[in-house]
Amino acid sequence: MGRIDWEEVEKRFLELIMGLLMLILLTLLFKPVDDKLLRLIFVTATIIILYFAFKYGGSYVRKHKKTIITILLIVIFTLLIYLPDRDADMWEQTKKIARLNQNWIAGTVEFTKESFDPLGRVSDSINITVLHQLEDGELRPIFTLAESNGKSISQNQRMELWRKYVKPYSSLASESVFFQPKDDIELANTGEVEYVEGVKCRKYSYYYEKRLADANQVVSYHGYLWLDSSNGVPVRKSAFIKFPEKNDVSEIYEDIIYEFSEGGDWYAKKIKIVTLKKLDDQIIEERMNLILSDYFQWFEKNIADNVM
Repeated sequence: MGRIDWEEVEKRFLELIMGLLMLILLTLLFKPVDDKLLRLIFVTATIIILYFAFKYGGSYVRKHKKTIITILLIVIFTLLIYLPDRDADMWEQTKKIARLNQNWIAGTVEFTKESFDPLGRVSDSINITVLHQLEDGELRPIFTLAESNGKSISQNQRMELWRKYVKPYSSLASESVFFQPKDDIELANTGEVEYVEGVKCRKYSYYYEKRLADANQVVSYHGYLWLDSSNGVPVRKSAFIKFPEKNDVSEIYEDIIYEFSEGGDWYAKKIKIVTLKKLDDQIIEERMNLILSDYFQWFEKNIADNVM
């Protein structure tokens, strides 16, 4: 039985370790990483391996010490500095998805609205179900249900409610976070990974402002986006909208759940809105819920007319 060449064994083992490290590096370079903790773990493991290799390694390690250090330093610096900007790439993909799907209109909208007095009691409730149809390129509503406090409402009241509440939220709008210029929005990865509607999502925070007709009055938008970690598809969006003091509306909170089909179609399916209004030095709360379905394309629509 021949003598074991321990230096050769050590060499092969070290090559195996280095190969594994390079494989992990390539995986991180070309596959989206959901958590920065993974990078930290990899760098820490590399340093530990380096430490024990030099402390307990044999003649081969000591002989090629400089080469090994150089390779590992390249790996570490590449991982920490030269990895692609995943957040920027994902945000561009998200905006592309929104841009390609901005012409969808909900064919059916179920709308409920409750108003509360200062004591938190329901003071008014509205229930509307609308079917949308196109006539000569114009969007026309057909009301299958239109009630206020359990009683049917007039056609004029129905149209007023439709224009004010239903139509604006039936499609994606140019005011949406997805269409804000890059320099006007602050976007940050929170580092959190959450499951929304069964989809693994990366959570981002955002902030931007819009000036009203009076240039001195600013509406601020702050909220969160949950993007599918595999492709950047928006799964959920929340928004806290703050209005100037002179405005009758103080704050609006929006929470939107989106749906994405295998064919690439993307649109909102559930919307929750809470509005705080000022009335005689008191705050009045309104809660609205919309369920949207049966979408169809309306290429002539002007998304600037909407506020979703």
